[in-house]
Amino acid sequence: MRVRAAACNAVAASGAVSGLFYYVAREEQAIRRDPVKRTSDILRKVFGG
Repeated sequence: MRVRAAACNAVAASGAVSGLFYYVAREEQAIRRDPVKRTSDILRKVFGG
């Protein structure tokens, strides 16, 4: 039973990380497309502007 629970946890964690990177990528695309979204000093440094 422990092996099955560990596998389930691994799948859940992997899915969560994949989802996180998906939303980070979408936000990065939005920032690159729309300069108005570059609202902080660090974002202006990274993406220009």
